[in-house]
Amino acid sequence: MNFLKSFKLATALLALLTVPVKNLMAAEAATPFTLKAYLAQVGLQNNGYAAGILQIKAFEARMAEGSLDFVPQLVGGYSYLDEKKVPLSALTAGLETTASNTNLGVQTKLRTGTIVNFNYATGYTQIQGSSVLPNYAYYTASPALMISQPLWRDFGASVSKATEEAIQTLYKMQAAQTKFSNGLILSNAEAAYWRLALYRQIVQQDRDAIDRTDKILAWNKKRFSMNVTDKSDLLISEAALKGKQLQLQTDLELLRQTGSQFNSLRNLPGDKVTESLPTLESAGDSGFAQDLVRSGIRADVQAMRFKAQNERATARVSKGRVEPDISLFGMAQFNGNGLDNTSAMDKAWNSDHPTYAVGVKFSVPLDGSVIHRINEGYEASASATELAISRANFELDQDWNDLKKKYDDAIVRLKVAKELESLQFQKLDHERTRLKGGRSTSYQVFQFEDNYSDAVLAKLRIQSEIFSIRAQARLFNGEAL
Repeated sequence: MNFLKSFKLATALLALLTVPVKNLMAAEAATPFTLKAYLAQVGLQNNGYAAGILQIKAFEARMAEGSLDFVPQLVGGYSYLDEKKVPLSALTAGLETTASNTNLGVQTKLRTGTIVNFNYATGYTQIQGSSVLPNYAYYTASPALMISQPLWRDFGASVSKATEEAIQTLYKMQAAQTKFSNGLILSNAEAAYWRLALYRQIVQQDRDAIDRTDKILAWNKKRFSMNVTDKSDLLISEAALKGKQLQLQTDLELLRQTGSQFNSLRNLPGDKVTESLPTLESAGDSGFAQDLVRSGIRADVQAMRFKAQNERATARVSKGRVEPDISLFGMAQFNGNGLDNTSAMDKAWNSDHPTYAVGVKFSVPLDGSVIHRINEGYEASASATELAISRANFELDQDWNDLKKKYDDAIVRLKVAKELESLQFQKLDHERTRLKGGRSTSYQVFQFEDNYSDAVLAKLRIQSEIFSIRAQARLFNGEAL
């Protein structure tokens, strides 16, 4: 007896625990798959979008290539010489001279255009076969500071700075183009989301219409069997049912195609979409009254602006490279030598035996006509891009104004469509009542049924159009790179 009571109590507790779990699962299954969640899936699973994100990161990292001219460099070298030429003087040279030299230093270019090089060199020289002196060898060590300052070409590092800008704007342009492509993917995904919601409602509307038509057909069959209606009412009902079934099949195919596109954008095969989407009406309650907002620059126009900057910078690079090169240079070097390497290096930092040098060097291109044609070509390209940007800005404003007008017009049409839907429903409902009272015909009811269906579909398509316009508007809200 106690066991029976315990079993009943356990069963009751299990039932109490199970009900909330079932309700929770049902509630979770009924939760609509939000647009935000879908776009997040597209962002994570669409390989094209993921590749675009990686490309943008790569372009941003590669912008540092433009500053390579200003990166300090480790420079050095080694040489070995074995010389057996006839000496000019037997007093100072022998029949064979062998020498090895090693140097290591750091060189950098400042943003003034100045090139600074600090170098430390060591050497070993051995002379043999002198007719006067015995064979001998000595070591040298020399720290040196060399400075070169351009006075015309690359003055103020103008060529290096222009190269830096050209490389950075090139990658910014490519990043903006990729960003626009990714924006199109998300815009298409958003449009596909609302298209799927639209066709699901259209298919449901078709099924509701078939259900209503089937009931009228059953009613007319009963009346025809009782010989209280003409056969034409029965045939009209059957034809109306077939027409609506045909429309359902057409819309099911469109739904299948939309589902396939919906899945493809999130990198899933097939056309079956198991998630529940919100109705256009419920999703639009807070969105249909919002105004379109434009902020920032559309990424494709931004890419054109970077292209123009790139071409202007490239023109400056070309012009700078063919300008006359006139540079001042100077060198200060300490010298140490000895019979062994250690003594030579100890004396290297002694200023008793310095070497100083100053000078000027120049290089002037002789064919000025070639240079002129090159510069003209770059300038013409930059001017063409400026005109293209002006046109792109004009078209951008036109596109936005057209989109805004379409949106405002769709909001007005939606209000009228809702009013029309309400009137058509009232008209249909009234005609159904008249048909039941024998004061109307099936043909008239089916006409009103079609009128009501057309009004519902018109409202749904306008709602979908509004969401599609809002998806396009997001492309106009670019962020600066």
